[in-house]
Amino acid sequence: MKKTILFGYPEDYYISELIRENIRYSLAGEKYEIIDIAFSKKFKYKNFGQRLNNFLRKTFLRDKTYKVNLKFSIHEKEISYKLKKFTEVDYIFLIRPDVYPEYFIKKLRQLSKKMIAYQWDGLNRFPLTYKIIHYFDRFFVFDPKDIDHSCKNLFFITNFYFDLPRFLDIKDIPQKNELYYIGTFDKRRIKETEQFIYKTKDIPINKNVLIRLPKHRLNYAKKSTYGIQFLMNEIVSFEKNIQMAKSAKVLLEFVNISFHKGLTFRALEALCFDKKLITNNPEIVHYDFYKKENIFIIGQDDDLQLENFINSSYVAIAPSIKEKYSFTNWIKYILDIPPYSPITPPTIY
Repeated sequence: MKKTILFGYPEDYYISELIRENIRYSLAGEKYEIIDIAFSKKFKYKNFGQRLNNFLRKTFLRDKTYKVNLKFSIHEKEISYKLKKFTEVDYIFLIRPDVYPEYFIKKLRQLSKKMIAYQWDGLNRFPLTYKIIHYFDRFFVFDPKDIDHSCKNLFFITNFYFDLPRFLDIKDIPQKNELYYIGTFDKRRIKETEQFIYKTKDIPINKNVLIRLPKHRLNYAKKSTYGIQFLMNEIVSFEKNIQMAKSAKVLLEFVNISFHKGLTFRALEALCFDKKLITNNPEIVHYDFYKKENIFIIGQDDDLQLENFINSSYVAIAPSIKEKYSFTNWIKYILDIPPYSPITPPTIY
């Protein structure tokens, strides 16, 4: 008899499709049925009244739940229909549980004895999350600083890299003398990106720098003279992003450290594909895969050594450490399906 996993997540850049696929791959021998209650993040107010109501509630009543409920209401009928045939499921697993209304999470609580969540952003960025942590048996956060040791159901975990066979095979991927970065527009982050491009202008490596630009920032693309490729209508799927990362020599990331200090997907893709990583996240030194030869920390390491860093050889990481951050180990640890390697916070925490 198949076990059931109720999986929920807000659709974003097609990553949920890869998560569902990797769950099936990772647990193939276990015979699990996945009940999908993911839904699109895209949302528009139906009228001015809804927009005004949300503004008034948020501003004067400090009520941030109105918009969450509106977004979910569009999909609630379809999701409720999927749940009708189940009186009990083996696992409920929600990523970004704060996108689901509290009343719906209460309803889900009645369906399973194993209810698990993962918040892959800093808790302070989405404060509604604090209100729902107690509904879950295991609630995972990826920023070590969000761990509250007095909260017995709060656990640490990092992000992961997808370990589907088609991603792990890189032998036929042409390798480019390229530094690859993709991100969304943020004033602080784009300033750091431009500064980095200028600082490395004389290093002989191609900079493939892509930034998703919202419509109200279109004028910024006209002002920039740093060779950044601005994406206005094009969406780079998560799968395409992985393929681009696989062919690059060096991966670049800028973490918004005011929101979190957790490990990004980019850092773990670098680990997976044996790529050099340039990052502004100083917290990465506390993880077991950190090697100075492989990871350059902006603002901490010597800029004069950057070209040597880019051109020097990658130092191999022990397979047991790499595998710990794979999706297969990640999902087994989250659902507590042995065997797995526990993913614990750095000892500094």
